[in-house]
Amino acid sequence: MGLTAGPVPARVDAPAKQGLLDLVDHAVSEGFSMRWACRQLGIDHTRVAGWRSTVRAGGTLDDQPPGLPPGEALHALLDWERAAIVTLAN
Repeated sequence: MGLTAGPVPARVDAPAKQGLLDLVDHAVSEGFSMRWACRQLGIDHTRVAGWRSTVRAGGTLDDQPPGLPPGEALHALLDWERAAIVTLAN
């Protein structure tokens, strides 16, 4: 988790994220800044802020699959592009 083995890896599971959030919260409750705690844990403070934001919004700390929602192609036409093509064709 970054405590003795170097920086926190790019991908960690939800329990590890929650553990890191708990450690940061404990450090903050003891008077340290969030940035200081994150630096000691080997994690960027923006990652912790992002996880916290996700939790506050009612989301889960589980990793989501990369990309767009299921069934939506990355290279798909946008609605306004589709409308422009139809207008042009007419």
